[in-house]
Amino acid sequence: MFKKESNKRVLNGSEFTKKIKKRNIDSETVNEENSDTEDEIQIDFSGFELAPCDFTGIRLLLTQLFLKMHLDISEMTSFLIEQIDIGSVVKVRNESEIDENPQNNFDENEDDTVYAVISVVSLTSNEEVRFVNQLKNNLIELSESYATEKTKEYIQTIFDDDNNSIGFIINERYLNLPPVISVQSFSKLKNEIDVYSEKNPKFNFTHYIMICKLYKAPVNKKKSTSDQNCEVIWCNTEEEIFNKEADSRFEYCVSDECDSGLSGFWMEDDIRMLPFRRVLIFSSHKLDEIINKLSTYKQ
Repeated sequence: MFKKESNKRVLNGSEFTKKIKKRNIDSETVNEENSDTEDEIQIDFSGFELAPCDFTGIRLLLTQLFLKMHLDISEMTSFLIEQIDIGSVVKVRNESEIDENPQNNFDENEDDTVYAVISVVSLTSNEEVRFVNQLKNNLIELSESYATEKTKEYIQTIFDDDNNSIGFIINERYLNLPPVISVQSFSKLKNEIDVYSEKNPKFNFTHYIMICKLYKAPVNKKKSTSDQNCEVIWCNTEEEIFNKEADSRFEYCVSDECDSGLSGFWMEDDIRMLPFRRVLIFSSHKLDEIINKLSTYKQ
């Protein structure tokens, strides 16, 4: 059953007030042109439950994460919306326009853009759903191609164990939005998972998997390619905390799937950054600790 067409506010909008630079960006580029003259605008972001009116916005965000992966993103988008009381989207909202009746919260001149989405999908309780099987198969195939033997064995083990329940976390937003946006949303998501797991034991997750976006300098064969010896830019900076707490990880380059890497005006000696995706796997008990560490982004 679909949720109502319009959104219900689920987070306090004042928690998301933030000055950001006004830029024109696409899903995989950051344009630093005229960065010294960019204006700053103050925007009040609010969190809402997912609704059918968000379909196009959510689908766009998922597309910039998964790119050309063989995955039915439209089906995934509809599935996320249909999950009752799980996840949230972030939009701009004028406080004076909020009404107790959600149907009255929108007008034709309002910015209804979905700027961020945070949710979770069970990979072990929806085996009959096509995109879930596609996602699982993609993760296993990618690990076969890019992960170490130890990581490949770990991933296969957690999928093969029927006692495990695996949640796939989605944390996607536009590139120039601040990480504070995700902090309260993650806390809310954890509470939703705890409540939902009482009705659906499959939501009592034992492990989480997420795919993060990052950029790295091109490989220099004379140097190590580890993060300690290679410049890394996290698109969602708070995901570096997830990375540090992860039990296992692997990454793969997606430069062939993107229109461009970090773009703009490049000096002759500048290093062009290559887009990567990093897959993180961690035990569910670590999520509370990660969320506590995320609170540092409120400052």
